[in-house]
Amino acid sequence: SAKISNIGESLVSNKCKVTVSKPPIFVVKPTTLTVKQDEKALFKIQIDGYPTPKIIWLLNGKQLKAEEGVQMQFNPVTNEAILVIENVDLEQHAGSITCRLENEYGNAEEKVKLEILAAPIITARLPQQRETVTGRDVTLKVVAKGSPRPSAEWFFNDQPIESENSSVNEANNEYQLVIKRATIEKNEGAYRVVLKNDVGEVQSNSCVVTVLEPVKLKQVAPASNEAQLTCGETFEITVDVNGKEIPEVRLMKDGEAMQFTNVETTRYKFVVANVQLQHQGVYMVIAKNKTSSEEMTVTLNVTVPPKVEAHKPENDQSCIAGQDTHISWKFSGIEKPQVTWFLNGQPIPTNDRIQVTETDDGTSELSIHPAELADQGIYTAMATNSVGKAEAKTTLFIIIKPMITVNLDGSLRAMKDETMTFRIVASGTPKPDIVWMKGSNEIKPNDRVHETTENHDDDDYIYTLIISHVEPEDQGEYSAKISNIGESIVSNKCKVTVSSTSS
Repeated sequence: SAKISNIGESLVSNKCKVTVSKPPIFVVKPTTLTVKQDEKALFKIQIDGYPTPKIIWLLNGKQLKAEEGVQMQFNPVTNEAILVIENVDLEQHAGSITCRLENEYGNAEEKVKLEILAAPIITARLPQQRETVTGRDVTLKVVAKGSPRPSAEWFFNDQPIESENSSVNEANNEYQLVIKRATIEKNEGAYRVVLKNDVGEVQSNSCVVTVLEPVKLKQVAPASNEAQLTCGETFEITVDVNGKEIPEVRLMKDGEAMQFTNVETTRYKFVVANVQLQHQGVYMVIAKNKTSSEEMTVTLNVTVPPKVEAHKPENDQSCIAGQDTHISWKFSGIEKPQVTWFLNGQPIPTNDRIQVTETDDGTSELSIHPAELADQGIYTAMATNSVGKAEAKTTLFIIIKPMITVNLDGSLRAMKDETMTFRIVASGTPKPDIVWMKGSNEIKPNDRVHETTENHDDDDYIYTLIISHVEPEDQGEYSAKISNIGESIVSNKCKVTVSSTSS
């Protein structure tokens, strides 16, 4: 405004409001800070601009607020502003700090770094235990933070490990150690890692690495996977089982669990001292641990030597000549026996007259159609399989029915006190017996009556009845009954007349 005056008067002009505008500028710019973990970070600036610029602070692109543990102050007299971050944390606060100034005439921005120095901290520990299989790679890993970035030194059983197998994944802050083709001798033990930087160091927990071995199942007995034994022999399965962890070993027979007879450290035995038919089957040994499993099978075949299924392996049998006869014996055995027939020690050829048949129950039958006298003898049925033999014997008697070749005369005249003789010639097998008859009464030998039998030409027998000192009461009809197991026959009747004087 202006004041205009002379001697006469003073006047005041109108007021003219003048506004001076200025875009924001940094008089004092923020600077990069390096602060230790948990200490305070203080950023200072001095600004200019009209109207007074708005001050915005950003951390890693995100606007800071006072309630987040951050203090922001501005002195309008000195145009100084400060940003205070209490208890800085590497994870939360490290990065870029941006200060932005804004008014209606422009803006200005400065970006600096907040570097936080922090001793290493492990955020993901090693496992307490780790298992691997021999020959495989295994990786141990920790996650750690620290600024500057820590270096890692790995230890095995408290001895430093060469760093060629260790690495760092910077993006994920992962520190790892790769154990190549692990073995029990070289790699089983305790592992740890020490992480260091300029601020401090930290040691990880210990990780015990166990190197497992796959199952090894070695068959010791029997020599093959199939055992052929005879009843009464000893059956044995022996295996050596190794592996880490110690394998679980099971024994099965035809799918059913069995118990080992004896276990000594890594050797497993199953023994049957007296093998019987019920022990036959498929035996399986299964060994299993965390890494793998193995199995082996043994098939036991039990053979039984032939046996005669009879109370006695010998008997007698008879047959009438001209009729059919059958001789049979039943045998048991595994494998099924083969039966061969012998007559008096000689093999019997089969033909239309002599045949052999067998049934499923083990019966072998020799049939003779028809029987002849030459068939008489000792028949042997010989049963044979791969583990033994058995024989049964039948003595066959061929019966020939009695036949009279010289019969009694129809009549006989005798004198008192003389000797009277009756004679019959007959054949038959076995030798026929004779009973002399007078009328219907059997004649018994006494001082006057005598009987004799003579063999004639092997096939004929001469039967004689002699009555001495003939008496009248000896008069009558005489006959004979001739019999063997095949038949009984009766001779002709001889009518005897006794005279006191000769005529």
